Amino acid sequence: LHAAHHGGRPDRADPRYVSALFDSYADGFDHHLAALGYRTPEAVASLVARVLEGRRATDAADLGCGTGQVGEHLRPHVEHLVGVDLSAGMLTKAQARGCYDHLQQCELTEFLAAHEASFDLLTSADTLNYIGDLRPVFAAAARALRPGGHLVFSLEAGDGDSLEDYRLEPSGRYAHSAAWTLDALAAAGLEPVGVEHCVLRREGDVDVAGLLFVTRRTETGNSPG
Repeated sequence: LHAAHHGGRPDRADPRYVSALFDSYADGFDHHLAALGYRTPEAVASLVARVLEGRRATDAADLGCGTGQVGEHLRPHVEHLVGVDLSAGMLTKAQARGCYDHLQQCELTEFLAAHEASFDLLTSADTLNYIGDLRPVFAAAARALRPGGHLVFSLEAGDGDSLEDYRLEPSGRYAHSAAWTLDALAAAGLEPVGVEHCVLRREGDVDVAGLLFVTRRTETGNSPG
């Protein structure tokens, strides 16, 4: 937060900060987001349904699952669903929702690195905006996906001015350039299927502009170091 208000740009938010923030937020999380017109879970699930074309993914992981809002919408489209989050408080709420087959408290890049070629589908809604440099995440996601598997995720788009790569905002979240993100995906072996502009929610009576990405792991993939 100090960096956000004084011009610093760490590559990501400290996982301890994210965990503590969402532990404190867990009890009122769903109610608060409903008041902000939060719509990302439905948007992500809609893109998943579109890309699966009536099929069900065999193995899926919801990265940064929070209280399970995305998982609830994903459940009809997957056979086996894992929820991953840093916050124990959020995972308690997700457990009560009953939409996951397994929940794991873990940093998402570490989780992906430990599950090579394990998933047909990865989703992440309003989680990657706590990470600036997404290249390690994309590399780990490509390795965790089976060939042809999909990664569907959201990012914040910032206020529309020139943004070369990513920027830490006063909110403590990052905004990302669509062009930079597409380049980083390609370098990881993730082929863009679609990019959509959207409104993620409202904050202070202002729309939060977002980007929704649908990507596919290429048959060969890449193994960047």
